[in-house]
Formats: sequence, structure tokens, C-alpha cells
Amino acid sequence: MKNTNPTEDVWTLRKKAGALRKAQRYEEALEPYRMLWEQSTQQDAWDGWGYAFCLEKTGQTTPALEVCRKAHELDPEHELVRQLYARCLYYVEVRAEQTSLGRQMQAARLIGELVAQDDPYAPYLVPSILHVATALKERGRFRDVLEWLDRLDPSRLSTEPFQLEEKGRTIKIPSEATRYWLLRCKALFRTGDFAGCREAVEQALQQVPRPVNDADLWWRRLKALAQAVEGDLETAYRELSRLAARKPAWFLEEDLARIARKQGNHDVAWRHLLRVLLDRSPLRLRVNAVERVAAWYEEEGEAERARQTLA
Repeated sequence: MKNTNPTEDVWTLRKKAGALRKAQRYEEALEPYRMLWEQSTQQDAWDGWGYAFCLEKTGQTTPALEVCRKAHELDPEHELVRQLYARCLYYVEVRAEQTSLGRQMQAARLIGELVAQDDPYAPYLVPSILHVATALKERGRFRDVLEWLDRLDPSRLSTEPFQLEEKGRTIKIPSEATRYWLLRCKALFRTGDFAGCREAVEQALQQVPRPVNDADLWWRRLKALAQAVEGDLETAYRELSRLAARKPAWFLEEDLARIARKQGNHDVAWRHLLRVLLDRSPLRLRVNAVERVAAWYEEEGEAERARQTLA
């Protein structure tokens, strides 16, 4: 006689699905999990987690996200559901190129509600916030950048650079802490908090004294530019000169030209401008720099110097 006991059917499905999942036979586990989730009236958060886990393992992250949403509603405190939910949100909503910034921000906020910054099993809050902050920076929304970065504790960020193997060589990518401080220092400078910028640079250098890709050069440059805005032109010029000697770059020469001009050292400013023109960077970048120098002279009523700059 056929067994029609629904409780036993659910138990049998759970046992079968769980065994297949533990054996890493995720494709085979999908059907019993689907039956549990879509056809049973006794499904719980564990069923949802198992189903979403197997979906995600088989590359079906978007369906897994929808299952996680419902499983989270069944049991908001279920830790494994929260962790998997955060993972799916990160890859489907935050990192997807076609996702709007608004949706990325909404997903990042939800990830912040689901998992802690240093959750070792769901390390998705930090990259989500850094991703959103970077997108905001690219749009010039620097106050919003600071608001998002305030959601993180910088002292708990990793200072270890990421490493990738590409064509037989190791590529190092800036650490969480390095990316955080690059964003924060620039945002403080661009919002006019020059004292805050200088303080942030000191914190960055203390936490990450030897970052990859010369990130400290950018921090030190911002500090020097902040000092220049605050009127300490001599210190700013000296620091930027040291940075230019360490790593010659057209933008540092442009910075030096700007400060030398403010100091009244026009011959020195011209010398730095010449170095901008002789740099090997793309021509458009160098031309833009020269045009900016000409605009400085124009703003101060020095039309002849502006004309000579563009000649």
C-alpha cells in the first residue's frame, strides 16, 4: 500500500537532498530541494538554505537570491541564510555591471544588516561599501563617499594586498585598508576638510606604511595640496618636489607649477610646465594641464602670461 504520510515524504526528501548536498552532488540535489521548497507546506529556513546553496553552487545565483529572500523571511536570525543571502546580494546586486547605483546602494545597506564587517564566513560588507564608495567618487559625490565609509571601522580592515596570478606572474592589488584611505583622503580634500585630510593621511601611513602601487604617494600628495590651500606653500612645495624626485609624473609637475606661481616664482613655474610637456603621458593629459595653467593666469588678470602659456 502506498505511503501517503506527508510528514514522512518531507523527511525523506530532506534526507535525500541533504545527502546529495553533502556529497557535493549539487545538480542532483536541486530536484528534491525544489520539491521541498515549492510543493511542501512544511518547508523551513533550512530547506531554503540548502536549496539556495545548491543553486549558487551550480551558477544560479539570481534564483538563489530569491530563495534566500524568502528563507530569511521565515527565520530572520538564521545565520547561514543571512551569510548566503549577503553573498548572493553582493554578486547579483552590488557587483553586476548592469545594476544601477541605487540598487547597489540598497543591496549594500541590506548586507550591512545581514552580516558584520569581519564575518569570516561572509566577507561581503567591506567590498560592498568600497564598491559603492568608488562609484560615488566617480560621480563626484564626495560627501556621500564619506557617509558610506563611516559605516566601516578602518582599524579592522585588512592591510594585506590581494594577489592574483596572471600569465605566470603575481599581481598585487591594494588591500581593503589602502582602498579605504585612498577614498577617504580624496573625499576629505574635495569637500574642503583640509585639516581632516592631513589627519587621515597620517592615519593611513601609520596603518599601511608600505602600500602597493605607490598608494602612499597619492596620500602624501593630497596632504601637500591641503597644506598649500591652507597657505603653507613652502612645506607643500618641498614635499611635492620630494615626491616628484621619487616618481616623476606630469601631475606632480603641474602641482609644483601651481605652487611656484602662487609664490611668485614664475621662472620656476615655467620650468615645471616644460617638464609637463616633455612627459611621456598621453598628449591630451599634458595639453589639459597646460590649459589649466593658462586659466590660472587668466583668472588673475595676467592675460599676457596666459597667452604665452598657450603659445
